[in-house]
Formats: sequence, structure tokens, C-alpha cells
Amino acid sequence: MYSPTIEGRGRGRGRGTGRGAPPRGKRGARGTPPGRHSSYTPSNRGGTALRGRPGFNDDTQAGTQGRPLPTVGRGSLSSSSPVRPNSASIPRPQVNIPQNGARTLPKFGEVNHSNPDEPTPPPRSPRVSPRISNLPKLPYRAPDPNAAPTGGATPAPPAGGEPAKEVDPEKEKRRAELRHKCLEEIYQTEKDYIDDLETLINVFIFPMRAMAILDDKSLYNVFSNVEVLINCNKEMLTQLENTIQTTNAGDDVTIGDVFTQLADYFKMYKVFCANQQTSLTTVELLIKKHPQFKKKLEVCHTDARCRGLFLQSFLIKPIQRVCKYPLLLRELIRYTPEDHPDWEPLQSAFSKINSVVADINEAQRQAEGLQRILDLQKMIDGVESLVAPGRNYVKEGELSFYKSQKSKSPEKRHVFFFTDLIVLTNRKGEKKFEHKLSVDLDSCKLVVLADSSHIKNAFELQTGNKSKKCILCGESAEQSNQWIKEIRGLIKSYQKKKLREIEEARKKGLTPL
Repeated sequence: MYSPTIEGRGRGRGRGTGRGAPPRGKRGARGTPPGRHSSYTPSNRGGTALRGRPGFNDDTQAGTQGRPLPTVGRGSLSSSSPVRPNSASIPRPQVNIPQNGARTLPKFGEVNHSNPDEPTPPPRSPRVSPRISNLPKLPYRAPDPNAAPTGGATPAPPAGGEPAKEVDPEKEKRRAELRHKCLEEIYQTEKDYIDDLETLINVFIFPMRAMAILDDKSLYNVFSNVEVLINCNKEMLTQLENTIQTTNAGDDVTIGDVFTQLADYFKMYKVFCANQQTSLTTVELLIKKHPQFKKKLEVCHTDARCRGLFLQSFLIKPIQRVCKYPLLLRELIRYTPEDHPDWEPLQSAFSKINSVVADINEAQRQAEGLQRILDLQKMIDGVESLVAPGRNYVKEGELSFYKSQKSKSPEKRHVFFFTDLIVLTNRKGEKKFEHKLSVDLDSCKLVVLADSSHIKNAFELQTGNKSKKCILCGESAEQSNQWIKEIRGLIKSYQKKKLREIEEARKKGLTPL
């Protein structure tokens, strides 16, 4: 990345910003006044700025490159020729133009005024397209230890007249650098993510729709509402650019309100995430049974915009992205002081986004559970309908089954646990089961049995129907205890839910089912 130099004008006074005037003497080799912090410029290559940091996972797919952030700052830069003093005119910021013709906006902190008593007003960064432009990087300004806190208020001395605790300038500078990197990570990865969504739409969806390779239902089963999601993320990227470009110091950038305002729109990810398993399963099925789809998919994969990634890799990116927002915000909060104007907005944003992600995870879990119920309905011979309102799949496993405490030898049972039902089956093959017994949890009670000479680590499921009593045990005491804990939790949750429904029905004057 082209980095401009600053030409000095001999000795001069400070800018009056609270930093103090620079000491008189010779300027550095590149024209930087002695004693002044050099600007921090993150690298423009190699992907995200926080790779390797805790909470910031590297992109799991190859080919992602870092993209620069919008410049925020003010001041003037000179070209390679010296500045001509002219006290009669207002100094204007100048921009270096490299040989390749690219323009580099001035960076915050790199300022040289003709008249130090008349600071040059900060130039506004041009409004640029969020999708096409290659924006300059967000500048970094080291915090001034002599300046007021970021929030703008001067700290009052603590009770008792003791002086306020001094801030270590080096630690504060390091904190601001890390916060700057967090901002860069959020912005760059958002641009990368939108690029991935555009690749998914332009390389896969549009051609397949135009060639009528898939009907509308199959297209939705594969791609869900991704064309809706991209509009939400483009809006967020635009707002991030706006807040960055209108802030005149890197450490003062505030983005908490952006996430807070758009948090509700991210609920649209619930639809996509709930369809995730259906999407991936449909792709595998189409590859096996739809030659035209398979052939077109191979052509799409050769497109340079795919960067060697397959369709399935792009289909999991929305879930990866939405689940990463809480991690990104948590890391930004970590390096944001409590007197910073973005502290409270970030706290609110983190709470809202975290709640949305929790809802998305629950919706995805329920969708996967429903799909599992539909699959089991086909796999278990002789079972009544497993699909019921409010029923969700929980887990399954192998347990030993005794008809009574007098039984000498156990039988193996593959047991399926649902939120309101336990189904015992006999395995007939890899994906085939025979129904043996169903136990409703609304009237179920779990009793731990004492060890006998031939039955150990056992527990009994008791119902009002004696014919549905059964004794189960795991392979070890530890395994049995785990099953007991989970089954008791299921029974308690379901029975509390039923009581709540009955109470609500009574309040409404209805007769509960």
C-alpha cells in the first residue's frame, strides 16, 4: 500500500490540541517531527487483522483477502516538493498521487499547517459505493495522555482529595491500537461476507433460475432466503461506512448503534438457519439424481469468483457469520473504555445480537429435530404418528431392557427420546427399527432401583399403565446416572409445561385438552 510522506516546514509551534508543541530541532528522515507519534497503518494484505487472536477464528475457506477500511481523519499532506509558505491564503490539504494514479486520503495525525494558529478544517471523505470501491484504511490516532477522556468529560478527583489514577500512555496507546484492529476486523469481514453472498447469487442462483435447471421449490430448498439476507447486510455495511467516515478520529468510532438498530432484521436468519439441513441434503440428492444440475454445478465451481470453494461451502457462510457477531462485539467491548461514547451502545448491541443468535440456534435445533422426527417415522415399523404439536426430538441411544426385576437376561433396546415421549425399539438394521413400547411423559415417574445380584445401575419408568412399566440400565454406573439425569429433566420440563398450559386455559375459560 502506498504510504505518503510528510514534508516539514522547518521549526514551528504545536497545534494546540493538548499534546504540547513539538521540541525544536531537526526533523526525522521522513519529515516526522521528533516526539510525535507516527500513524499506525495496518497491513492491507493477508486477510483479517485479528487472525490468531482469541475469539477471532480464521476464515475456514481459502481465498479471503483483507479489504481496507474507509479513511477517517483530517489534515494536509504535501507532495514530494516542499510547501511554499503563503500567509495570505488559507492552506489546503494536499494529496500524494502515486505513479499508478491512485489517490491516498490524508491520515489523521499527519498534519502540516502553514499557519499553526489556523488549523485546516478536516476534509470530508468522498461517499463511495460499498460494493465497488477499494476504500482506504481506517486511520489510527494514538490517544493523547494529556487530553480529556474519550467521553469528553474531565474525571473528577476521587473522594478524600486523592489524585486520579494516572493512565499509562503506552498501555492506552496499545489499547487504542487493539480497538482499531477490532473495528477493522468487523468491517473487512463484513465486506468479505457480502462478496460471498453475491457469489452465491450471481454464480449459482441466477444462472440456474435462468436456465430453468431447478423449479422454484427446489431453488428455495437449496438457497432459502439468501437474496433477502444480502439486503440486510448491505444496509449494515453502508451504515458502518457512514459512521466511520463521519468520525474524525480512529479511536472515537462508534458502531454500537448500527448493530442495535439492525438487530431485529437479523431475525430473518432464523428462516435460513432452520432450512440449513434441508439445503445441504437437497444438494447431495440433486447431485446424485439430477445430471443437469450436477453438470451445471461443475461449471459454476470453475468460476474464478468461487476461489476453489464448492456450493456447500457458501451455503454455510450465513450461519457462520451471524454466529460470529457476538464474538466480534465482545472483543470490541474488551478494548473500549467505560468512558467511551460507544461503551453503552456496544453493551446494548451485544445483548440484542446475542439474543437473536440464541433464537436462531433454537430455531435451527427445532428444525433439525423436526426433520429427524420425519425421518424416524419412516424408519420405525409399527409406531404411531410421531409428528405432534410442540414435540421435538431430543436424543437417542442403546440401553439394556428388563421386563421385570425377576428377568435374568436383558434385551438390547434402541431408545428415542422426545420432549413428551420415550420410544423403545429393537434395531433391525442400520436405518431400520421395530417399535416395542412408547411411554408418555405426562404421567411418567422415574424410580432408581437398588442393585440386585443380576441387575445393577438400573432405573424404572413407571406409568399409570402397569403394562408399560420398563426397567432400563446403561453399561456403567456413570452412563446410567447420565441417563437418569436427562430423563428426569425431560419429565420435569414437560410436566411443568402441561401445568402452565392448563393454568392459561383456565384463565381464558377454556377446557384444556
